[in-house]
Amino acid sequence: MNEEYYGNIGEWEGHDGNMEDGYADAEADGKVQEECLQKFSSRDYIMEPTVFNTLKTYFQAGGSPEHVIQLLSENYSAVAQTVNLLAEWLIQMGQ
Repeated sequence: MNEEYYGNIGEWEGHDGNMEDGYADAEADGKVQEECLQKFSSRDYIMEPTVFNTLKTYFQAGGSPEHVIQLLSENYSAVAQTVNLLAEWLIQMGQ
């Protein structure tokens, strides 16, 4: 029953139970940002269903909106949209 109210010790001391002047949080945030940036750098990631969750995670870790916008726009090549357009044209031509 105490677990219900107090949870585990990590809830009292932070994420890893070892918080020294916020360095652990800063290091964890940096790692989260790097992982998110790696995803944002992949081709057409903006079309992925998980993009909103990744954006939320990145911003919660203190990420820069300008960097995300740059990466998502530079890596957008519209592959799926181009294929859909070509398929639509073929259908209209009767192929």
